[in-house]
Amino acid sequence: MATSKKKMGPAIGKIGKTVSYWLKGQWVTRTIGINTKKATVLQFAIRQITRLIANLLRPVKNFIKIGFALEAENTTMYPYNKAVSENYFNAIKGEYPNIEIDYPKAVFSKGKMPVNTEASTELGPEGITFKWDSKIMLRGMHPNDRVMMLAYCPEKKYAFFDPDGARRQEGSDFLRMVKYPEPVIVHTYIAFIAANKRGISTTHYTGEFLW
Repeated sequence: MATSKKKMGPAIGKIGKTVSYWLKGQWVTRTIGINTKKATVLQFAIRQITRLIANLLRPVKNFIKIGFALEAENTTMYPYNKAVSENYFNAIKGEYPNIEIDYPKAVFSKGKMPVNTEASTELGPEGITFKWDSKIMLRGMHPNDRVMMLAYCPEKKYAFFDPDGARRQEGSDFLRMVKYPEPVIVHTYIAFIAANKRGISTTHYTGEFLW
Protein backbone atom coordinates (compact mmCIF):
# COMPACT_ATOMS: atom_id res chain seq x y z
CA MET A 1 0.00 0.00 0.00
CA ALA A 2 1.29 3.49 -0.85
CA THR A 3 1.36 6.35 1.66
CA SER A 4 1.82 10.10 1.33
CA LYS A 5 3.64 12.60 3.53
CA LYS A 6 1.39 15.40 2.26
CA LYS A 7 -2.37 15.35 1.88
CA MET A 8 -2.18 15.93 -1.88
CA GLY A 9 1.45 14.92 -2.36
CA PRO A 10 2.92 12.01 -4.35
CA ALA A 11 2.63 8.52 -2.93
CA ILE A 12 5.51 6.76 -1.21
CA GLY A 13 5.63 3.00 -1.60
CA LYS A 14 4.50 0.35 -4.04
CA ILE A 15 1.76 1.01 -6.59
CA GLY A 16 1.25 -1.74 -9.14
CA LYS A 17 4.60 -2.35 -10.88
CA THR A 18 6.22 0.84 -9.64
CA VAL A 19 7.71 2.01 -6.35
CA SER A 20 8.23 5.64 -5.33
CA TYR A 21 10.40 7.11 -2.59
CA TRP A 22 12.35 10.19 -1.48
CA LEU A 23 16.01 10.38 -2.55
CA LYS A 24 17.93 13.40 -1.24
CA GLY A 25 14.91 15.68 -1.46
CA GLN A 26 13.51 14.47 -4.79
CA TRP A 27 10.87 11.94 -5.77
CA VAL A 28 12.10 8.78 -7.49
CA THR A 29 9.80 6.27 -9.19
CA ARG A 30 11.04 3.01 -10.67
CA THR A 31 9.50 -0.13 -12.07
CA ILE A 32 9.75 -3.45 -10.25
CA GLY A 33 9.06 -7.04 -11.11
CA ILE A 34 10.72 -10.10 -12.63
CA ASN A 35 12.03 -10.00 -16.20
CA THR A 36 11.43 -13.39 -17.86
CA LYS A 37 13.18 -12.50 -21.14
CA LYS A 38 16.52 -14.13 -21.96
CA ALA A 39 19.41 -11.77 -21.20
CA THR A 40 21.41 -10.33 -24.09
CA VAL A 41 25.21 -10.23 -24.31
CA LEU A 42 25.04 -6.53 -23.45
CA GLN A 43 23.01 -7.27 -20.33
CA PHE A 44 25.48 -9.98 -19.27
CA ALA A 45 28.32 -7.49 -19.82
CA ILE A 46 26.56 -4.85 -17.71
CA ARG A 47 26.03 -7.36 -14.92
CA GLN A 48 29.69 -8.35 -14.99
CA ILE A 49 30.82 -4.72 -14.89
CA THR A 50 28.43 -4.01 -12.02
CA ARG A 51 29.92 -6.89 -9.99
CA LEU A 52 33.46 -5.76 -10.73
CA ILE A 53 32.75 -2.17 -9.68
CA ALA A 54 31.01 -3.33 -6.50
CA ASN A 55 34.01 -5.51 -5.60
CA LEU A 56 36.37 -2.63 -6.39
CA LEU A 57 34.62 -0.10 -4.18
CA ARG A 58 33.51 -2.26 -1.27
CA PRO A 59 36.91 -2.21 0.53
CA VAL A 60 37.26 1.59 0.18
CA LYS A 61 33.78 2.83 1.12
CA ASN A 62 35.12 5.02 3.93
CA PHE A 63 37.72 6.52 1.58
CA ILE A 64 35.29 7.39 -1.21
CA LYS A 65 32.78 8.74 1.30
CA ILE A 66 35.32 11.55 1.74
CA GLY A 67 36.76 11.43 -1.76
CA PHE A 68 33.44 11.95 -3.57
CA ALA A 69 31.66 14.06 -0.94
CA LEU A 70 32.03 17.33 -2.87
CA GLU A 71 31.04 15.70 -6.16
CA ALA A 72 27.80 14.49 -4.58
CA GLU A 73 26.88 17.84 -3.02
CA ASN A 74 23.71 19.42 -4.38
CA THR A 75 22.87 16.33 -6.41
CA THR A 76 20.48 13.41 -5.90
CA MET A 77 23.44 11.01 -5.64
CA TYR A 78 25.51 9.82 -2.70
CA PRO A 79 29.35 9.72 -2.78
CA TYR A 80 29.29 5.96 -3.35
CA ASN A 81 26.96 6.33 -6.35
CA LYS A 82 29.22 9.01 -7.81
CA ALA A 83 32.20 6.69 -7.42
CA VAL A 84 30.31 3.85 -9.10
CA SER A 85 29.44 6.05 -12.07
CA GLU A 86 32.97 7.42 -12.43
CA ASN A 87 34.61 4.00 -12.41
CA TYR A 88 31.89 2.33 -14.48
CA PHE A 89 32.73 4.56 -17.43
CA ASN A 90 36.48 4.99 -16.92
CA ALA A 91 38.03 2.03 -15.08
CA ILE A 92 36.86 -0.90 -17.22
CA LYS A 93 38.75 -2.68 -20.00
CA GLY A 94 38.13 -5.72 -22.20
CA GLU A 95 35.01 -7.25 -23.71
CA TYR A 96 32.55 -9.71 -22.22
CA PRO A 97 33.26 -12.26 -20.84
CA ASN A 98 36.85 -11.00 -20.32
CA ILE A 99 36.08 -7.66 -18.69
CA GLU A 100 38.52 -6.40 -16.05
CA ILE A 101 39.24 -3.42 -13.83
CA ASP A 102 41.79 -1.05 -15.35
CA TYR A 103 43.50 -0.19 -12.05
CA PRO A 104 45.62 2.76 -13.29
CA LYS A 105 42.35 4.43 -14.31
CA ALA A 106 40.41 3.67 -11.12
CA VAL A 107 39.28 6.78 -9.23
CA PHE A 108 38.66 6.98 -5.48
CA SER A 109 38.34 10.74 -5.09
CA LYS A 110 37.42 13.48 -7.52
CA GLY A 111 37.70 17.24 -7.39
CA LYS A 112 39.02 20.46 -8.91
CA MET A 113 42.22 20.75 -6.89
CA PRO A 114 45.27 20.22 -9.19
CA VAL A 115 46.61 16.68 -9.34
CA ASN A 116 50.19 15.93 -8.22
CA THR A 117 51.32 13.96 -11.26
CA GLU A 118 54.94 14.07 -10.05
CA ALA A 119 54.09 12.05 -6.93
CA SER A 120 55.86 8.72 -6.46
CA THR A 121 55.86 5.72 -4.13
CA GLU A 122 58.61 3.59 -2.60
CA LEU A 123 58.11 0.13 -1.13
CA GLY A 124 59.65 -0.68 2.25
CA PRO A 125 59.58 -3.63 4.66
CA GLU A 126 56.62 -2.23 6.64
CA GLY A 127 54.64 -0.44 3.97
CA ILE A 128 54.81 2.28 1.31
CA THR A 129 56.30 5.78 1.40
CA PHE A 130 54.44 8.36 -0.68
CA LYS A 131 56.49 11.32 -1.93
CA TRP A 132 55.59 14.55 -3.72
CA ASP A 133 57.23 17.88 -4.51
CA SER A 134 56.21 20.23 -1.70
CA LYS A 135 57.56 23.21 -3.66
CA ILE A 136 54.84 22.83 -6.29
CA MET A 137 52.04 25.18 -5.28
CA LEU A 138 49.54 25.68 -8.09
CA ARG A 139 46.30 27.64 -7.83
CA GLY A 140 43.98 25.71 -5.50
CA MET A 141 46.83 24.06 -3.55
CA HIS A 142 47.73 25.01 0.05
CA PRO A 143 50.65 24.07 2.33
CA ASN A 144 48.27 22.63 4.93
CA ASP A 145 46.36 20.35 2.51
CA ARG A 146 46.36 16.77 3.76
CA VAL A 147 47.59 13.83 1.70
CA MET A 148 45.21 10.91 1.06
CA MET A 149 47.05 7.61 0.53
CA LEU A 150 45.64 4.32 -0.69
CA ALA A 151 47.13 0.88 -1.47
CA TYR A 152 44.66 -1.52 -3.08
CA CYS A 153 45.07 -5.31 -3.06
CA PRO A 154 42.69 -6.99 -5.57
CA GLU A 155 43.66 -10.55 -4.62
CA LYS A 156 42.65 -10.00 -1.00
CA LYS A 157 39.75 -7.66 -1.80
CA TYR A 158 41.27 -5.31 0.73
CA ALA A 159 42.80 -1.84 0.82
CA PHE A 160 45.11 0.01 3.18
CA PHE A 161 44.45 3.74 3.27
CA ASP A 162 44.77 6.97 5.20
CA PRO A 163 42.51 9.85 4.08
CA ASP A 164 44.04 12.31 6.56
CA GLY A 165 47.80 12.02 6.24
CA ALA A 166 50.69 14.48 6.39
CA ARG A 167 50.46 18.10 5.28
CA ARG A 168 51.39 18.95 1.70
CA GLN A 169 54.32 21.05 2.92
CA GLU A 170 55.96 17.96 4.47
CA GLY A 171 56.61 16.32 1.10
CA SER A 172 56.14 12.67 2.15
CA ASP A 173 54.19 10.27 4.34
CA PHE A 174 54.22 6.59 5.19
CA LEU A 175 51.37 4.10 4.83
CA ARG A 176 51.85 1.05 7.05
CA MET A 177 50.49 -2.25 5.70
CA VAL A 178 49.84 -5.73 7.08
CA LYS A 179 51.99 -8.51 5.63
CA TYR A 180 50.43 -11.55 3.95
CA PRO A 181 51.89 -15.09 3.94
CA GLU A 182 52.23 -14.97 0.14
CA PRO A 183 53.23 -12.13 -2.23
CA VAL A 184 50.33 -10.05 -3.56
CA ILE A 185 50.06 -7.12 -5.96
CA VAL A 186 49.04 -3.73 -4.57
CA HIS A 187 48.07 -0.68 -6.63
CA THR A 188 48.81 2.72 -5.11
CA TYR A 189 47.01 6.07 -5.35
CA ILE A 190 47.49 9.55 -3.94
CA ALA A 191 45.25 12.60 -3.58
CA PHE A 192 45.10 15.77 -1.48
CA ILE A 193 42.26 17.33 0.47
CA ALA A 194 41.99 20.86 1.89
CA ALA A 195 42.19 21.26 5.64
CA ASN A 196 38.61 22.59 5.68
CA LYS A 197 37.44 19.71 3.40
CA ARG A 198 36.16 22.21 0.79
CA GLY A 199 38.64 21.22 -1.87
CA ILE A 200 40.00 17.89 -3.07
CA SER A 201 42.02 16.47 -5.96
CA THR A 202 41.25 13.47 -8.11
CA THR A 203 43.27 10.41 -7.10
CA HIS A 204 46.49 9.89 -9.08
CA TYR A 205 47.83 6.39 -9.77
CA THR A 206 51.38 5.98 -8.42
CA GLY A 207 52.19 2.45 -9.55
CA GLU A 208 52.00 -1.17 -8.39
CA PHE A 209 54.19 -3.31 -6.15
CA LEU A 210 54.56 -6.96 -5.24
CA TRP A 211 53.91 -6.90 -1.50
